[in-house]
Amino acid sequence: MAKVISFANQKGGVGKSTLCIQQAFYLALQKKKKVLVLDMDGQGNTSSRLAPRRELRMVTTSPSSQDQNRRAVRLRAGRIEVMHCLRCRPHSYAEKRPGSV
Repeated sequence: MAKVISFANQKGGVGKSTLCIQQAFYLALQKKKKVLVLDMDGQGNTSSRLAPRRELRMVTTSPSSQDQNRRAVRLRAGRIEVMHCLRCRPHSYAEKRPGSV
């Protein structure tokens, strides 16, 4: 069964990105779990650390950009499209403002 772990705080500089990356690596490498990291921060520090070669592109969440999202969001290992792994449409949750969920 899937579990959701969120790292959130309104204050900047408290280690959210660092903690998220460390937890993702721990779960993937030590516990052999499948991990999907969604970086919803405008600065994109987590994305830039996980894909330093700029393999990730900006992904929009509007329904009209679904095809663009399918091409843009790819996993690094094996180049598998993430969209095929998700059980919901990403924009159905991403349109909500932080704190409104």
